[in-house]
Amino acid sequence: MLWDATLRLVAREGDIRRPFKPGFVLDNEVVGLAATPISGSGAVIYLHPDRLASVIRAHRARPLGVAAFLHGVAVHELTHVDGRMGKGHDESFVTAREDLGHGTGHLIEVIAVLAQRLLKLPETADQRRARVLVRTTEQLRQAGRDLSRAKAESAKVARSCPCGNCGCAARPATPARARPTPGPRSAPSPASRPRSERAPEPARSERPSDPSPASMRVRSERAPGGALGSLLEQLRAGKVARLQARLAGLGGGGG
Repeated sequence: MLWDATLRLVAREGDIRRPFKPGFVLDNEVVGLAATPISGSGAVIYLHPDRLASVIRAHRARPLGVAAFLHGVAVHELTHVDGRMGKGHDESFVTAREDLGHGTGHLIEVIAVLAQRLLKLPETADQRRARVLVRTTEQLRQAGRDLSRAKAESAKVARSCPCGNCGCAARPATPARARPTPGPRSAPSPASRPRSERAPEPARSERPSDPSPASMRVRSERAPGGALGSLLEQLRAGKVARLQARLAGLGGGGG
């Protein structure tokens, strides 16, 4: 099938209208052969299957190598079929073959795709890179379409906003955060409160100085404590003793 498809493609592109059909030859002396049967019903273009199999094994990862081999044999044999059967390989044949090969060289890539699909050859590195590029290009196109759609939606929202610019009316309101409920705590002491929150202190009445003997006596009756108090007690006791002695002396002199 691959050999037949190659022959049909090259003959159609080279405008060869003579009838022919594909075949295989088992003569190890030839790679390809064009022959006209005795009945004259059309030429048969043969290909050696073992040569084709060896080329497929050698170029399994390179379908273009298989396609180039098939294209070369097809061009050579179709040049014979196109009115040059039995005339050998003279200069006119070589010129016609080169013209046919140059005019159908672009079919090598098509034949390579056919060979890869029909023979189930693995994907080449170039094909993997091309597949990645195609996928990346499609992703970039989709991203561009999404961006255009998002810009259109943003412009629509901005036009519907009261300020006509930012779209704040269409923006969802942010829910207020619930404040945590304070737990039971002791009332702060007045000293820990700020001065502005403290209760005003009652005004202190200034006591007028009372230089009267009663007040002096009251003050003197207050016994200061500590070492100063004991010193005052000793002085007072000594003063009383001297007064008593003085009074006793006065009493003795009068008698």
